Amino acid sequence: MKKLVTIISLMFICAVFVFSLSFAEQPMQMKEQVQKPVTPGLKPPISYKTDLAVDNIYAANCKTNCDLNDVDAFYMNKIIVTVSNGSGGVEVSAEVKITYYDLGQGRSVTVTKTISSIKPYPTNPWVVDVTMVDRPVLVKKSTGIRAEVKPIRPFPGTDIIGTVTDSNPSNNVKTVHQCDVMIY
Repeated sequence: MKKLVTIISLMFICAVFVFSLSFAEQPMQMKEQVQKPVTPGLKPPISYKTDLAVDNIYAANCKTNCDLNDVDAFYMNKIIVTVSNGSGGVEVSAEVKITYYDLGQGRSVTVTKTISSIKPYPTNPWVVDVTMVDRPVLVKKSTGIRAEVKPIRPFPGTDIIGTVTDSNPSNNVKTVHQCDVMIY
């Protein structure tokens, strides 16, 4: 009789085990991820940050011997813009644009130049002087000279694909309403 009780007990335990398996949660199945095709040799786009700034707009020489205070004008023998790349950013190519009203030409003038490479502080050159106009100009004082810098692409001269955003765009634009000379 003892054997019979043991056999029935084992059959009962097996039945409970099989029955419990039918109510057990099914293991989660992994969803198959669809991968986008990648063109060989190209790296996926990445977003980089930089901190470009227009530090100064100046001339090599200002006219001090003639009085221009009675007219809405100031003289600059050339227009130079100083641009810098703050710390924590990446090396970038940048576009510098100035706009001013040229009284000699009687019209608004826009000049755009490209900086091929500007490195982040403290790696030289993190400050670049760009000669935007290399001739004397008489600028309308009330309009002034407006300079703007914006990043073009990261890591000049490489095949790295990506976009660049400026972490502090408020310092990317500067306007001056008088001639200033940079003293070193």
